[in-house]
Amino acid sequence: MGMVVDGSNLGGALGGRRGARDAPAVVARLRDWARGRRRAVVVFDGPADPRLADRYGGVELRWSGARSADEEILRLIAGRPRQWTVVTADRALAAHCRDLGARHVTVEEFLASLERPGAGRDRGAGGEEPAVDVADWEAWFRGGGSGGGSGEVE
Repeated sequence: MGMVVDGSNLGGALGGRRGARDAPAVVARLRDWARGRRRAVVVFDGPADPRLADRYGGVELRWSGARSADEEILRLIAGRPRQWTVVTADRALAAHCRDLGARHVTVEEFLASLERPGAGRDRGAGGEEPAVDVADWEAWFRGGGSGGGSGEVE
């Protein structure tokens, strides 16, 4: 199951109006969470921020360009909505995603899950840290060693 995060909503919860426009802070907060097998597509409003890469481990960044981030999120989940969890504080977007069959998590619920001990780490059967991120290696090999796979989050 993939996760889509409304980047402006998460940023707003982290730092108010200024935080809603602080894509680097959102990415920094998600990077620790995504370590291990976790994957997320973070969608921001507007054009791409040249300071940021398209991917940070399991965190993929997408920009809405001329349309709204809400439209981009709906476009992203449209093909397989039941395979997505959408993190947003936008009630209308959340309702539309649920109507399509996607799961919804509020930004507050998501942030609370980040605060739990070990929230950013997947552990093996004995509680040990995994030696490698298998999903990252698989994406690397699928991308011919270029670091990118198909661009889709599984």
